[in-house]
Amino acid sequence: MQDTLYKIEKRHFTYSSQYFYDMLEGLEPKGSDSPPIGSSEENPLTLEEVTTKDFDIFLKHLKVR
Repeated sequence: MQDTLYKIEKRHFTYSSQYFYDMLEGLEPKGSDSPPIGSSEENPLTLEEVTTKDFDIFLKHLKVR
């Protein structure tokens, strides 16, 4: 998202969206020592086709920001 890093708890997405639940729960590495995707700045979840403006609007809808 245009080189912007957001730090948002996973529960905000997985609670109300089956799409995000499936995506984020499916990213948990099995038997790996590496952190799950999206769990740190070093291992972020990237949304390539989403603009910062659109994501900000989405977050307002979720009442996260």
